[in-house]
Amino acid sequence: MNTVDASLKNARRKVIREHIRQESTQDLKGLLAGMTGDCVCAVNISPKPFVGPKAVADRYLQQWRGFPDFKVRVRRIIAEGTNYVVTENEWRGTHRGPFFGFAPTGRRARVRACVLWEFRGSRLRAETVYFDLATVLSQVGAIDLKKLAAASYGRGHILPLRSRRGSSPSSRRRA
Repeated sequence: MNTVDASLKNARRKVIREHIRQESTQDLKGLLAGMTGDCVCAVNISPKPFVGPKAVADRYLQQWRGFPDFKVRVRRIIAEGTNYVVTENEWRGTHRGPFFGFAPTGRRARVRACVLWEFRGSRLRAETVYFDLATVLSQVGAIDLKKLAAASYGRGHILPLRSRRGSSPSSRRRA
């Protein structure tokens, strides 16, 4: 049962659309104005969340320095609840500056992300972003996933998948 009324749901969707537009146009002032004073941005690849407007601003400045042509779009809304919205996003850009310690390569990246948007009323309080850093680093040429996998497998860190008779997904469907 969804207890969020239609006007609040629409207001939140508008906040997300505006936030995405500001993120894609590097409108830091507008982006922060749409968030609460105690805003938080957590990114799964960062050891700690960015708390407060200054830290959140630093997070976006890092992203834009690494990918100056950064663009993001919402692919779809996954879920909406009493104080949250979950979206599947896609971001893309060209790696022209340092990004999490990796020197620029000039190569493009495109990755899907899942974002948990937390609201206080119709104001955005927090966003938690999940994406696959290995995919980004592979696309920009910072790492070679095939070599990394081969090296890990050779050291015994990755076990091969084995199917035991009667335990594969296809055999379970037949039962």
